[in-house]
Amino acid sequence: MYTTRYTSLLAATLLLTACSNPPATAPTEPPPGNTPPPSNAAAPDAGPDANFGVVTLDLPEPEPLKPGEPRPPGAPALQPPAIPSPKYTRPDAAALETYKASREGYATWLNDGRQAVVAKKYPEGIKLLRQGLAVRPDDPAILGELGWALFLSGDLDQARRVTLQGLGFEPDPHKRAAMLYNLGRIAEASKNPAEALQHYQRSLALRDNAGVKRREAALSATPATEATLQSMCREAMESWSCTDDPSKASSDDFVGTCTCQVTRNLLNKDGFGLDEATILSVSGSAGEGGSIDGSEFLAVKTRTGGWQLVTLLTHNFSPGVSYIHNAGTLHSVSFQPLTSTLNALAVYYENREDDGDYSENINEWTSERTFLTCFALDGFHCLTIAQGQGRGRNKMLDDEGPKLEGAFSEQWGMFTQVDGKGSLFSITVDQEEPPPEGDYANLMGVHAIQMALTKPGVVHIPLR
Repeated sequence: MYTTRYTSLLAATLLLTACSNPPATAPTEPPPGNTPPPSNAAAPDAGPDANFGVVTLDLPEPEPLKPGEPRPPGAPALQPPAIPSPKYTRPDAAALETYKASREGYATWLNDGRQAVVAKKYPEGIKLLRQGLAVRPDDPAILGELGWALFLSGDLDQARRVTLQGLGFEPDPHKRAAMLYNLGRIAEASKNPAEALQHYQRSLALRDNAGVKRREAALSATPATEATLQSMCREAMESWSCTDDPSKASSDDFVGTCTCQVTRNLLNKDGFGLDEATILSVSGSAGEGGSIDGSEFLAVKTRTGGWQLVTLLTHNFSPGVSYIHNAGTLHSVSFQPLTSTLNALAVYYENREDDGDYSENINEWTSERTFLTCFALDGFHCLTIAQGQGRGRNKMLDDEGPKLEGAFSEQWGMFTQVDGKGSLFSITVDQEEPPPEGDYANLMGVHAIQMALTKPGVVHIPLR
């Protein structure tokens, strides 16, 4: 009995060995479309994250095949080797609870940290974001938020390091663009405009954004070079027949001596190509006599045409005869929103001409207020619209001579402004003065700024 049981056991062992290790033979290709049978082993419930716990795969090492070697009679047909199912090592209950708590805590720390930063509670926000980072040290979202919080708190070195780390983990192009913008802001605050410009340009390559364009344009814009400034000033002075080179001034040739200087310079940060505006002031002696007292010109810089002189604004001039003079006032010059992303240059100025006759005690005068705007829409343009005109005759000295016959004063007024509501500007009547007539009366209302270029009463100045 002992021998029989031993013999049976030995036979069973040999049979199992033969089935699990078949003789090496040439492989048989499976039929097209044949796939290994799916595993019925179900993965244990190890939590929501497939990477939590230890996963191992036992893959058998293939034995060398011997082509042409016959298989033993009755041996089963060869099958492709089955890939064993993953074997999960389930964490213990305490580790699983800690893990679940940390995942919930991450979302809480991220949201609470953001809110604290928005409320300008930077130390509190940084602390909360660092707690979330301890759970997910390679998470780009929390690294980006932490980098921005550090920037706002003034810790520029840490802000740069953390943001660069987050950039390395972030695959999404739009989110990378946002991080590059943050790096640009950090570089600007660190007094490194060249690096900031590079970050803004890389950000714009991934995503079009008006705010980034404004930053990039501000760093790209440069004041007029000395040679460009001299060229624009020369053109302005020539309109008065004067020069800043004394050797070229000549009374015989009616060339006076004058100077030209920049009195105001403005940068436009919308990124659409109308980059700068400059006010030039000319003073001195005009070629045909008389004095120039700070007459002001407008020059602008476009991305395609560079610097160019646009027009004379204020006409400050006296011919040298008592009580005859022109006086101008530049009320304001600024870039104002034309749309949510596009700015327009808005200039308000006024000129008045007085022609007094002391012997007759009569002064006749004319005046004009003007609105000028420049913008970048289908090219670069400026336009001017009269805001008001007046004329009159009055006594020069009220307490001398008889009553002036034919004294009068008449004027009209309106007000134009860029309204920032989608490439529009509005023209309204100045309530303190009578309304305009003719072409100017037809301009009342709200207009698309491009449509106004051809309207009567509007002067169009195309730019390069």
